[in-house]
Amino acid sequence: FSINPVEWKIKIYQNFIGITTGLGLEWNSYRLRNLDYAMAFNADSTFGVKPTNPGVNKSKFRTTYINAPFLLEFNTSRYRKNNFHIAAGVVIGWKIRTMYKQRYRDEGKHKDKTYGNWNVQSFRFNAMVRLGYGGLNLFATYGLNPLFRDGAGPKLHQFSAGITIIGW
Repeated sequence: FSINPVEWKIKIYQNFIGITTGLGLEWNSYRLRNLDYAMAFNADSTFGVKPTNPGVNKSKFRTTYINAPFLLEFNTSRYRKNNFHIAAGVVIGWKIRTMYKQRYRDEGKHKDKTYGNWNVQSFRFNAMVRLGYGGLNLFATYGLNPLFRDGAGPKLHQFSAGITIIGW
């Protein structure tokens, strides 16, 4: 889930070509499927361990970023209505929080939350493409650098795709 409350469009050629930038917040939630392992970390690595809590029924990892997009956009019209548009570029993200949550049953319901660095990269660079017509917009992003620092965890690249709710 992300929200960009601050967005600027810099016109290069009327409304047909421009640069979109701004600031936003993004929350990523990764639900871990294999409940036989829990996440753990130390100063130099993130790894899986056997959970100490019996009856684990949910394991989730979350990250929060402040984002700044830099996208080159092209529009077929000066006006939003009946306008086909495409944009591509990079979104730079600064990690402000990471959290791991585990829910389990042991003589009642329990929830453990652990906040920390988790060896997640402080900055990330995502390639982004946005495509739309009128008020309907689709997007896709792909992480150009891995989620975790080199050698400090699994080599994972973030990918997301979806629909934007508020128009172009």
